[in-house]
Amino acid sequence: MAIDIILLRHATAASKARSQSDKERELTDHGKIEASKMFDAVRCFTKQPMTVVCSPYLRAIQTASYFDKNPNIDARLGAERSSRDLLSVIREFGTEQETLLIIGHSPVLGEAAAAMVGASETGIAYGPATAVFIQIGSTTLLHGVITGVLAP
Repeated sequence: MAIDIILLRHATAASKARSQSDKERELTDHGKIEASKMFDAVRCFTKQPMTVVCSPYLRAIQTASYFDKNPNIDARLGAERSSRDLLSVIREFGTEQETLLIIGHSPVLGEAAAAMVGASETGIAYGPATAVFIQIGSTTLLHGVITGVLAP
């Protein structure tokens, strides 16, 4: 049994305004272009169907909307959460029949990716709208293999 997982960092977001919470930051015009390009690129490399799960932060929801108009929004993927929370989302949503696309934040995505492939504790560096493709052999989420990396 193999599960295909894509860990995608949200596209470029606006800087936080003084009166704004971090959760309310929107994608910039450049970020919207990045998200659109990543949609096209990811679709070229994945099997169908795809389950999309994203952070409740606006910039992640906006990025997810390019892939699915009604993504699964999961509080465990918020920027303040841990890689352990992200791994619990994968355990819940991951199946061998579908690709699982998770849209979240750095450094949590990089830490989770590193944990799945047995890499450094410090994680894998993620720029905006960067996707890491990982194939895992079981729901233990160990001994995964990075099968690709896409960046805008």
